Amino acid sequence: MAAADPVPTDARERRDVVVPVPGPEDPPERAWLVLPHRHPVPTLLDETRDAVVGLAETLAAVLPVTVLAHPRDAGAARLVPPEVDLLRAPVGSPLLGRTGPSFIRRPEGLAAVAWRSAAGLTGTGPLDGAAATAVAEAAGLPLLTPLLCAPRGAWVTDGEGTAVVAADPVLDGRINGAWTPGQVAAEFAALLGITRVLWVPPAPRPDTGPWGGPGHLASWVRLQGDGEAAVHWRGDRFHPEHPYAAAALRFLQGADDAAGRPLRVRTVTGAAQPAAYDPAERGPRSLLDTLPLGAAVLRPAFEDAAGEEAAAAACAALHPGLPQLSFPAPPLLRLAGALNDLVLLQPRPCPRPSRDRRRPRRPPRRGPHLPRARRSARPPGAGPRR
Repeated sequence: MAAADPVPTDARERRDVVVPVPGPEDPPERAWLVLPHRHPVPTLLDETRDAVVGLAETLAAVLPVTVLAHPRDAGAARLVPPEVDLLRAPVGSPLLGRTGPSFIRRPEGLAAVAWRSAAGLTGTGPLDGAAATAVAEAAGLPLLTPLLCAPRGAWVTDGEGTAVVAADPVLDGRINGAWTPGQVAAEFAALLGITRVLWVPPAPRPDTGPWGGPGHLASWVRLQGDGEAAVHWRGDRFHPEHPYAAAALRFLQGADDAAGRPLRVRTVTGAAQPAAYDPAERGPRSLLDTLPLGAAVLRPAFEDAAGEEAAAAACAALHPGLPQLSFPAPPLLRLAGALNDLVLLQPRPCPRPSRDRRRPRRPPRRGPHLPRARRSARPPGAGPRR
């Protein structure tokens, strides 16, 4: 779709507030993933599907999970485990966490936002809008369709009115035409209830995974609320991830949040590249790439002892007191993307009281840190799957 001229959202939406990152007192309602039926490297398709299904099964130990599969994907019913819901929809890449709908709370309940897709925006595809529509319809949510292209992977929020937004791609004239920073900020305020937009200046950001694109901003910047922020860091000036990390750090260290508090920014050094690794792995080995699930937090697991120790410590600092689930980072980096690229968390319409916190439903049938092996058939006695 061609770049659109700015048309602001109706002012009646200004009562909306963007949903905070789910935490122990506000668990998500459901997790959504996409099972890809194609791959930029065809020989890696089966392995990628295994990784996505293994991730779905790991998440299903904590909360309900729905996997979207293309109607022509004949093998999906055999591959997706029975504890995971399967929904047919015209989907493409598995990057639903990067390109799927955003969720907002409105006075009348939860709503979904399908951002305008943009041809040529790496990491996106023509079926992203269809996936957003399928999620909204299945969840019974109204779907808002603004003219702005601001995919969820291009910004992060603290849920308190502050957002960090990547200037590239949101301010790219080839994508959003004549939209100015002020007009984008006004749209975020009207649609999302965000009153403070902090722009991370354009800088080289390495692509993540074979589908391309710079990956979800949550792998680079995390807003934790109460004026706290964290930045994925590489101290080596010659490291390919250093320029973007340094640009984000310099900018955020002098910024205030929506409440007027100077941000307290700390750096979290990414996991080191082990001596023996697959050169096809692409993307930051970020320790910020975590998913708080209410009763637990999901993080990437690394194959070397030092990386695993650092990941566990960083996760404990970001989410104190939460039990940790882990999923291996190499298949994510090599076959698909980061956790935040792949998983779309749907929040509850209203925060759940602390006395009603969810607990894990059951442990996975295999270790939560291991990819699930492909199934050749459904369990005996299982009903038909569409």
